[in-house]
Amino acid sequence: MKRPRRKKRFLKKGRPSRGRTLYRDEDGAVAAVAEAAEITAGDGYFEERAEEAERAAAAVTGKRIGKRGGLKHRLKRPDRQEPGNWSEIVYNRDSMNMDDPAERREFVNACLQQIAEAQVEMDNLEYEYRMVTGYLHDLEEIDALPQRQRAEISALARKILDAGRGREQFYNREVQMSQSDFERMHDLGPRTQETIDRMSEAEVRRKKITNDLRRLDNERDAYDFRLDEIDRTVTTSQVLLIFTAILTGVVLVMLFVLSRVFSLDIRLGTILTILFAALAATILYTRAQNAARERKSTVSGISRLILLQNTVKIRYVNNQNLLNYMVLKYNVKNSGELKQLAELFEKEKDDRARLRGSEKTLMESQRELLQLLRNYHLQYPDAWMNQLSGLADAKEEVEIRHHLNRQRQSLRERMDYNEKRVKGRAREEIERLARDYPDYADEVLDMVSRNVES
Repeated sequence: MKRPRRKKRFLKKGRPSRGRTLYRDEDGAVAAVAEAAEITAGDGYFEERAEEAERAAAAVTGKRIGKRGGLKHRLKRPDRQEPGNWSEIVYNRDSMNMDDPAERREFVNACLQQIAEAQVEMDNLEYEYRMVTGYLHDLEEIDALPQRQRAEISALARKILDAGRGREQFYNREVQMSQSDFERMHDLGPRTQETIDRMSEAEVRRKKITNDLRRLDNERDAYDFRLDEIDRTVTTSQVLLIFTAILTGVVLVMLFVLSRVFSLDIRLGTILTILFAALAATILYTRAQNAARERKSTVSGISRLILLQNTVKIRYVNNQNLLNYMVLKYNVKNSGELKQLAELFEKEKDDRARLRGSEKTLMESQRELLQLLRNYHLQYPDAWMNQLSGLADAKEEVEIRHHLNRQRQSLRERMDYNEKRVKGRAREEIERLARDYPDYADEVLDMVSRNVES
């Protein structure tokens, strides 16, 4: 499909756009921009590193590359991906020279890095998946108990819940925290602050990754715009070359006719015409050759930018999935709400600690219920002491089961994404590279083997 033409008023050579100054008439400036974007995305998304890279690029080229923020008018291209579609991993070797050892190693290493990051994420997900599965297994064990034992557990659970409600009514105090939130925060235990920090860091990381992806998209737009300019330059040179040839032929014919009709001496005119045609052809040919070299450099930059985008996209998807899962698990909107819940939990815990002297009956019931759960060989008997409503009421049990199934489904989708769409696609690309270039198959397999051993 033919690429749509951009409007020239958006970025003209030597004229800056609002909010950002980009000069694309030098290879150094374009390479410096790509380097700045790569440092930003590959080194933890630190803005300071990006600014240092941009200042270094400006020192090399003598021209300001600009600050973050992107182009005021963003170019549209068919494969542009918005945040909701950044989960798609794109591989493109069409514009890469796989016969070049450096580009070949760069491509394979990028695939291996994606596999390694996906494996680290898989290890974390499998641990959480086993825990959620254990909770579901406990529910199945409880439901499989004989009616008498199940009724005993329900009675103890209701007894504990009733005692808790009576205590709240006795003191007639305003409830600061719901029971479900208290139970959820109690499950966190000593990991509360760690979970809050982790969620807060993920939110900050999401913002930085999003900015990096938008910046990479802007750099891709800049490359595409420059590629369009180069293509127009080549086309114009070819048209002018043909026009010069036709014009030269017409002038020579006219001189010949004049010499025949009026017996004029046309040698000087002929020489000047030929010299002019040769000079024009030389200039146009040189211009076309320079444009071809610049086009090759620009296409190579686009290929490297695509590899960088793939790496950042994977980090974006994993980070966003982590946030979605934590929001689902803790039933909060953000880390600020989770921190507020943690503060309320600490206050609630202190209030309940003052009541322990008058809760002998309650504590005895709890010990009895816990002992029963342990006797039935549950995997997480302690956890169910904070899910008494599920043990006492069948409807609540269904809700808990549904919530755990949603957690497990979320984990399974994340595991499938990393296993199939990240690791699987990366392996397929490496295998396809080995098939398409059998001369380098041993080298590629050797790189994979060394990566596995390390």
